[in-house]
Amino acid sequence: MSILFLNSISGGEIVIIFMIILMVFGADSIPSIARNLGRGIRQVKDATQDIQRDIANAANVDSEDIKAVKEQFENVIKNKDVTKIVTKHISEVKEVTDTISNTVNQTNTKL
Repeated sequence: MSILFLNSISGGEIVIIFMIILMVFGADSIPSIARNLGRGIRQVKDATQDIQRDIANAANVDSEDIKAVKEQFENVIKNKDVTKIVTKHISEVKEVTDTISNTVNQTNTKL
């Protein structure tokens, strides 16, 4: 697919289109129309480049975050801190459950 379907328009048809544009708008206003059209195209191009830059920056930030998490995970695995952390949490939970069971037992004995 070509841009603006220019493959299907011949040279003579393009000349006729330019003549119609010349008659409708006049020779004096065609340069300003072309200038404004050029500015509009430039603004669209700048906007698309800004969007592409923002997407690339967001992708870089995400990849840096992923790398940081991966490094932390690898450090935890290398240091075998996982078992220490899990063991610590298990003992904390055991202490809490022991405290609760003692409280329940004391309440039952009073009844």
